[in-house]
Amino acid sequence: MTGTSISSSGAPAGGVRQKVVTGLVWLLVQNAGLKLITLAIFTVFARILDPSDLGAFAFVTTVLGLAGIVVDQGLSEAVVQRREIWPSQLDALFVINLGIAVALTLGYARRVARTRFIRLAGRVAALGYAVPGTVLAIGLLIPLAGIDNYVDGFMRSTFGVSTGLLLSGSLFAITLAYMIRFLAVALAPIGAGLDRVSPNLDAAARTLGESALSSLWRVHLPLLMAPLGAAALLVFVDCMKELPATLLLRPFNFETLATHVYSLASMEQLEQASLGALTIVLAGLVPVLLLHEAIAGGRPGASQR
Repeated sequence: MTGTSISSSGAPAGGVRQKVVTGLVWLLVQNAGLKLITLAIFTVFARILDPSDLGAFAFVTTVLGLAGIVVDQGLSEAVVQRREIWPSQLDALFVINLGIAVALTLGYARRVARTRFIRLAGRVAALGYAVPGTVLAIGLLIPLAGIDNYVDGFMRSTFGVSTGLLLSGSLFAITLAYMIRFLAVALAPIGAGLDRVSPNLDAAARTLGESALSSLWRVHLPLLMAPLGAAALLVFVDCMKELPATLLLRPFNFETLATHVYSLASMEQLEQASLGALTIVLAGLVPVLLLHEAIAGGRPGASQR
């Protein structure tokens, strides 16, 4: 008697094999797409930028890769080893890592390469915090939905496969909104921390044969642990209490603490919503207390504990 083979998990072996092959295909498409997009972006910038600005852009790209590795701080291992983790926690961890990496890249690039491109990038990064969350969400939703519809139509006509809402229906949209809105929050403490590092340390490191990247790794990063922690805390608190952009861009069955409180409050379940609201307030007080302690301790004549 013939029949469909069953795997140890109870699922048909053919279905498992098909899922594995599909996952490998999408992984290959993702990696190839990222390489092609990077090449296209670099080609465009090579045509429109001056040689000095192009060198600064290449430097920023290199530092961004290094910063992404540095600021991970073992969060990936913690996520993998944790048995239960919410999608909102994954999104917050990803935003914190990506935000600090980009902020560290812009701050350090502004320190070592004072070009027009770097100054323009810093000003553009600071504009997102001034945009209301609702305006930002609508501004992102329209182009992302257009890209999703175009990709879905192309895949349907070419391969007969529907891709669905890859960008606007996933965590990509809300992560991009958080990055645009809260990048200035991470850039401020990191920039202030870099300004407190004496330029003489850079000159001494260069004299001893260190490059710009090795100076960042061996000299600046040990001195920036406190600003990096402050930036991570501020981005986490802002992401946790952001409501308008989250309501408009979140995927289905995705809840944050702010949306949870909003849903209960809209149904007049104020007692159930009070715990989440108090949690948001207490989490928002933590950076305020830390900043107050740092400001009070940095004043002349402050008592040393």
